[in-house]
Amino acid sequence: MIQEPGPPELAWAKDMSELSDSQVRAQLRELPVEKQVALIVGLDWKDRLKVIANSDFAEDVVRALPEEEVFLTMKGAGEQDSLPLIGLTTREQLRFILDIELWARETIDEAKARRWLWYVLSCGEAKVVDLAETADRELLVMMLSQLISLVPNEEGVKVPDGLPSIMPDEYFTILSNVPEEIENVRLLLRILRQWSRDEFYKILFEIHGCMGAEIEDRALRWRNSRLEEKGLLEFDEAVEIYGYIGEDEAKALIAGTQPASYPREPAVGIAPAYPVLLAEGKTFFFSVLTGLEDPALMNRLRGEIAFTANRLLVADAREIGEIDSIKDAVKRLFSLVNVGLIFLAGSDRERATGAVTTVPVKELFQVGFSRVVDLRSRARSIAQRWWPDWHEHGFRFLDFPQDRVMTGLMQRVPQYHVHRGSGGPEFRDFVTMGEVHEVGEMLEGIEVISETCFDRLGIPRPLEAEQAPADILAGGIEGICFRNLLLTIFVNFTLKGGLQISPLSRDDVKDLLEKVLEKSSTDERLVRANDSERFLSRLSDVTGYTGHKWETLRKYFTDGTRTLEEEVGKTASWEDLDPRYVGSLIFRSQPGQEERKHDE
Repeated sequence: MIQEPGPPELAWAKDMSELSDSQVRAQLRELPVEKQVALIVGLDWKDRLKVIANSDFAEDVVRALPEEEVFLTMKGAGEQDSLPLIGLTTREQLRFILDIELWARETIDEAKARRWLWYVLSCGEAKVVDLAETADRELLVMMLSQLISLVPNEEGVKVPDGLPSIMPDEYFTILSNVPEEIENVRLLLRILRQWSRDEFYKILFEIHGCMGAEIEDRALRWRNSRLEEKGLLEFDEAVEIYGYIGEDEAKALIAGTQPASYPREPAVGIAPAYPVLLAEGKTFFFSVLTGLEDPALMNRLRGEIAFTANRLLVADAREIGEIDSIKDAVKRLFSLVNVGLIFLAGSDRERATGAVTTVPVKELFQVGFSRVVDLRSRARSIAQRWWPDWHEHGFRFLDFPQDRVMTGLMQRVPQYHVHRGSGGPEFRDFVTMGEVHEVGEMLEGIEVISETCFDRLGIPRPLEAEQAPADILAGGIEGICFRNLLLTIFVNFTLKGGLQISPLSRDDVKDLLEKVLEKSSTDERLVRANDSERFLSRLSDVTGYTGHKWETLRKYFTDGTRTLEEEVGKTASWEDLDPRYVGSLIFRSQPGQEERKHDE
């Protein structure tokens, strides 16, 4: 997991998996505790356990680690393999682990509660006492109530059959709810009673009079108040991470026209390093961040990044204790912070370093998010004008990948469409301002061709086209896109005059080869330049476009004619041309054609 070279004295750790335990121990003896801690947070989960197992100062090292790093090490390596690590945790570290692990949203996970009691018990009596003295009373009551049932030792009270008694007691008959684990339950209760008789009976009486929902609600409030300090806020507060910052307001953040709200005081303790280690790729933000030379500043930024990533976990309604969810949150954070940083600083590294050290990470994220939200607002305006039914029918008539780009932009957090085949996700978060500009230009092209076809040339919009006459859109609208609509109009214009959108008949095929495309010196057929210019001149008159808008439409048509030439240009004669395999034009279906196509 180490992503940076690190100091020379830690270079050996890059080959950790190839070293024996004795070799690791020999290397660790040369390192003080603080160096061992720095080493661990740069290693993969299993290698972390290897260092801890071979360190002479294992307890000091574990207890110096941030709570998040202990938790992630345990999750990454697995609970069973991490029992020696759990046994070395501080009470606060253990409480943090339980705060994350035991809850499914706002409810105690009963199976996990029982399992974690056995984990703690397997770590020894001292760890059980740590749990008892650190965990909220309400949580202990909830956990133990999964294991035992209590019957008061009172006259007339009958002990139910089927549950074995655990141990004699002056107040209750204590029954095991898990008969197969009766010895573990008995040992756990004996440790608790030996720890503090008074506290033990307070817990028992609360279990006996337990009002589950009320106790669970109190336990949840205690837990949430602690997690808020880590950025794991209530949803309504966490979702504010997706606040909008306008362009002028964003530029003022780095221009110094308003006071920086970045905290000046140093972070307390060691901040979690996992967000930097889990970040994918070498973004500009990553390189600026890891290029900082001030350890105190880097520590403070790590703390802020971890806080913001945790806030994203909640805002995106992800499982806060799952490594895949944490990776996704970190990935989104680094992606959109990178967009925001490039928007503010361009490629100027010095200016970017200034932004990273003076503008809060949350605001850098919001700047990047806002730039992609601007794209979504523009996409929604386009959809509202021409595709009001896009939720049900998609963006029909749009060419690929324009339709997919629009679909990605309409997501809650606008997504960038990855122009590639199988083997990776179709959508991901925007990472650079270059991608923002690319999609912005594509939206401009979508607006131009949509307005041209729907508003200037009178092609029915997808919703209207469902009811269009068959001679206009033969065979329905599935598979038809703006490119072949415009090229079909061009062929009709060349052959018959007028801007007709009728599909080409079988008789038009011969004229297509003889009158629209001409043979070149290489015996390939190319669109006649004069016909293209005549058509473009007519389009210019009809649309009234000038400047960049006209150039966008002109390029769209020119690119389309190249597609037509690629598909038809090598056809020897019109008898050899099969309309079913020409995607750039719309042909009228011939009798029996659909049946033949289906059979093939």
